[in-house]
Amino acid sequence: MTIAVLGAALLLLGPGAGAVRDAEVVAELRAPILRAGVRLVGAVQQPVGLPITVGLRLTTARQTHEIRSLNGMQDHVEIRNPSQALMFTRLTTTPTTYLLWSTTPEVEVVRLTSLAKLPTWSAGSKLTSVLGTGTPVGDGYLGVLKDDLFRELGLQDATARSVGQGFEVRRWLYSPASSAGDRPRLLLVEERVSPSGGYSRRIIKARQLPKRPGLDWRIDYRM
Repeated sequence: MTIAVLGAALLLLGPGAGAVRDAEVVAELRAPILRAGVRLVGAVQQPVGLPITVGLRLTTARQTHEIRSLNGMQDHVEIRNPSQALMFTRLTTTPTTYLLWSTTPEVEVVRLTSLAKLPTWSAGSKLTSVLGTGTPVGDGYLGVLKDDLFRELGLQDATARSVGQGFEVRRWLYSPASSAGDRPRLLLVEERVSPSGGYSRRIIKARQLPKRPGLDWRIDYRM
């Protein structure tokens, strides 16, 4: 992401528009899993003397703080069924939101025809335009594949089910290299979610990136 893009976002928002400490609010993320009175906002942050960054702020009646991982959402959400558990895990991996987290960005691998079914949190167009995210066409960009290619690579759609007192989600993620010595991979992960938003995950399978003509695995990076 360039300073020009983020600077333009700040100019569009205007001075003091929804300010949260050192941040200008870009858009509020709305989801039925948030508890009453909880606000989650994607923010462009411009601390004095530091580089511009983006992030997530969670606001309640008592406090506002930055969210760095899904576990930071615990006790601020209510997850009642497997579909909501899947929605919760997708907070970190949709084209709308994956750049807002402080961890190494990952995106879910989905079919092109399923792209419109991913949650946008009522903030999709505003966030993607400010963050400079492009439009997936099914060639691997942002983890989106054309349906025939998705099947050819032996991938499966995300699943979610009730397990004990919580929920289990399984899905494929595209994980780019997090350091110079790493290689980008496809990861099949199992994620456990509690009704209050407790979160853990384990990697079931890791695959090297498949190579095909016209296949271009990539994501956008923030500054």
